Amino acid sequence: MPFRPPPTASVHRRVLLVGLAPLARAAIVPELTDIAEVQSVAFPGEEFDLACDSFYPDVVVVDVTYLAVSVVRPLILTRFSGSEATIVFFSDAGSGWLDEMRTLSSRPLATVGIGTLIEVVRGTPEAVPS
Repeated sequence: MPFRPPPTASVHRRVLLVGLAPLARAAIVPELTDIAEVQSVAFPGEEFDLACDSFYPDVVVVDVTYLAVSVVRPLILTRFSGSEATIVFFSDAGSGWLDEMRTLSSRPLATVGIGTLIEVVRGTPEAVPS
């Protein structure tokens, strides 16, 4: 089902964490909660579907460490087509991919760490080096 924009805009940025392992989630969530509303869900599953239909994230962070990125990335991009979300895919190898749904642009990220995610959530993905 394609992404539907929310009926009203939220004042705070919203971050959807998808498929993060407990250790990664424990490290990232405290850093992001000061600057955004954060929701974490498993993928695939009902939690993910519900979040897509009701949470309307500005940023989606997808951990593909234990998932096939060649399968997951197209599914996530399709699910958020029509949105203005920024989507970051990363793995425990440290590299990743950034997709801007608003501009339909994509670029690789040489490193993805907590600092990178904070910059993206703050709305400055251009400050994140490729």
